[in-house]
Amino acid sequence: MSLSKSLLIGLAAFWSLYTTAAAATSPTKITLSGIEKRATMTQVPELWLDFEKANYLHSTLKNTPQKVYVVYKAFSKDYQQADVYIGYDVRDLTRYKHSKSIELNQFNQVLAQGKHTTKQLSDAWKTFDYRKQVEAVLEIHTLASLGRKEQVELLVQYK
Repeated sequence: MSLSKSLLIGLAAFWSLYTTAAAATSPTKITLSGIEKRATMTQVPELWLDFEKANYLHSTLKNTPQKVYVVYKAFSKDYQQADVYIGYDVRDLTRYKHSKSIELNQFNQVLAQGKHTTKQLSDAWKTFDYRKQVEAVLEIHTLASLGRKEQVELLVQYK
């Protein structure tokens, strides 16, 4: 067998192992617990303040959380209002009362995880294909050591 053929077989085997391991470590479903409210898009910053004040939720954290999830669903026809859910993965909590499951593999990435400005995040919403009818939007905020929002990823799910 030639060296190049051996190399190709080796690379194919490595890629197969890599993608299998990545699939095993990346959950396809997460269960969240947090706060929920029907809100206009302009009220979302107020909902973030409510979330920050939700001591009953923060007191159940096992450790400093790595991520906060924001789910937008049940949009109004003009997409100016939605049911907004802000919460933690239940695996980060010692206990929880209410939860909501999200199938991550049903979402398409719109904005890769990174440090993005509010304007970049807002502009990314404008790239959705609204003709397909948006079912849900998911923001995944990765937190810095003191719980500050450090990075964000934006995903969309179509009907």
